[in-house]
Amino acid sequence: MSKNIYKKWNPIQDTPDSVYLKSLRCDYYGLTIILDCFEDRSKSIEIFFDAYLSYRSIDEGDLLVVDEEDLAVQNLQNNKKNRGTGGLLIIDSSSYLEWFNFVSQGIHDDENIIHYGIYTCDDCIDILSAYPPSVKWLE
Repeated sequence: MSKNIYKKWNPIQDTPDSVYLKSLRCDYYGLTIILDCFEDRSKSIEIFFDAYLSYRSIDEGDLLVVDEEDLAVQNLQNNKKNRGTGGLLIIDSSSYLEWFNFVSQGIHDDENIIHYGIYTCDDCIDILSAYPPSVKWLE
C-alpha cells in the first residue's frame, strides 16, 4: 500500500500558497484549471494538461480517506504561513497512482507518471500525467 507523500509544487514564479478553484474544463483540447489566488482574487493561474491519464475532483469535505493529519503537518513544515489549504502539490508514493496502475493493468508502467494535486479550501483535484502541464499567470 502506498503512503502519500505531499511536496509543494512551484510551477511558476511566485506560486501562491493558497488558491481557490475558479473553473475546471475538460474538453477535446485537454484539461484546463483556472485558480484564483487567496491573497488577491484579481490574480489567476491557468494550468493546462493537453495530455493526462486521469483526473478526479471532489469536494474537500468528502475526501475523508486522505490522511489529513499528515497533509496538515507537511504543509506546516513546508509553509509557515499555511492557512489550512494545500495549494499546489506533487504527491509521491501515491495511492491514486497505485489504483490507476491496477485498473489499467500496468499498460503505463514504462511512463514516468506524476500525481499532481490542487487542494483548495473547497476542492481537491488530482491529476495523473506523464507530461508536465503548461502553467501561466492570466492577465
